Amino acid sequence: MTEILTKTGGAVAPVPAADSPELISDQCAVKIAPADPFFSGRKHFPELDGLRGIAILLVLATHYQMAIPAHTGLERALKNVLAHGWAGVDLFFVLSGFLITGILYDSKGQSNYFRNFYGRRTLRIFPLYYGLLAVILIGLIAAGAARHWNPSLPQFRNLWSMQPWLWTYTFNIACAFGHGSAHLGQLWSLSVEEQFYLVWPLVICFFPRRLLVPTCVAMIVAALALRIALFFYAPHVDAYFLTPARMDSLAFGALIAMLIRGRYSLRVPKIANWALLAAGILLAGRFSLSLTRWITHRGTTAGAVSRLSELWDSTLIFTVVAVFFAALLVKAISPGLGRAGKTIATVCRSRSLRTAGKYSYGWYVFHFPIWTWSFGLASSLPLLHGFRESVAFAPLLIAGNFVVSFAAAYGSYHLYEKHFLKLKKYFPERAAGAVLRSSE
Repeated sequence: MTEILTKTGGAVAPVPAADSPELISDQCAVKIAPADPFFSGRKHFPELDGLRGIAILLVLATHYQMAIPAHTGLERALKNVLAHGWAGVDLFFVLSGFLITGILYDSKGQSNYFRNFYGRRTLRIFPLYYGLLAVILIGLIAAGAARHWNPSLPQFRNLWSMQPWLWTYTFNIACAFGHGSAHLGQLWSLSVEEQFYLVWPLVICFFPRRLLVPTCVAMIVAALALRIALFFYAPHVDAYFLTPARMDSLAFGALIAMLIRGRYSLRVPKIANWALLAAGILLAGRFSLSLTRWITHRGTTAGAVSRLSELWDSTLIFTVVAVFFAALLVKAISPGLGRAGKTIATVCRSRSLRTAGKYSYGWYVFHFPIWTWSFGLASSLPLLHGFRESVAFAPLLIAGNFVVSFAAAYGSYHLYEKHFLKLKKYFPERAAGAVLRSSE
């Protein structure tokens, strides 16, 4: 160490010599440990709640378009725009893959790895899911015993026949073979996620870290290949609902979770810029073509062009959507790198989106049965025949479902689910993994 006299005179400050081990160590540290664009000491990412809010609003939109008539070009255009909200499910998948992989990756090798993960997931998912199924089952039994519901009605038979699939989280398989439910159709995606939760912790636990990124890439390629194979050789099977055919969205989220924890984390935002641009252009082009057909009332095209369009809509589009949302996720959690990231992060931090994201699970579970039952009732009551033809019918029905289903989700969370979530303290999350969390 050497000493240098300050300009103010008298005060002597110790300064490392040029060849001091301390200075050499500091210089090396700067080179090998650049600033982290993602974590930087943060323990909570509010942007993730905002992204979840976007996802649930997209899902709501795709169901609400059912109430809008298609008499004019404007109405058909609006229906088409809202119908594309199906992509909200893929955003949920990307977020699930990202968050779950982060938890598992950080707790890999720690004690109670499986116990803590499955304990926390069970407390978050099962109470609401099985609570809803129990209420429906009791209602079916009571209605049948009181003879208020004719067992010969299709709705009654359908709900009864779907019970084994629903209770075992295999409902997506029934949907893939055309045996879904008119009132609980939204639950298929929860089956996909639960199947992912059963398998993915085993992969993270037993695979070496160096093989996890290649595993995600292989999952992405395999999912796309399976969708293409089913398109050509098993068209009667709807690949949209099968976990192996939809695992690319989950794998993209998992891939991002691991890459931002690796040595190439600084490159991830740059790659995300190009991925967001490329995927956005492809989706915008397909959306424009679809919108034009809806407005002109031409739903199909002829020959090879039609077949190519079907192939895109059944296979490639899901991969492109997953790329888009994975890139959007990266931009949302790295706002310091570029104006686009700051804008996306600001939107995702908005109070309205974060609130929607906080209650998105209950909202997702409740909105569809409330929607189908209210829509069916409003469409069948003779008293409302005149009102159904008015322009106010669709907006009022949509607004009513929006408020009622959100109120159900809000009440369920605070009066029911929260009591189970308090038990998470008995299944502590990993210390290192506390850096990437949302309200989930």
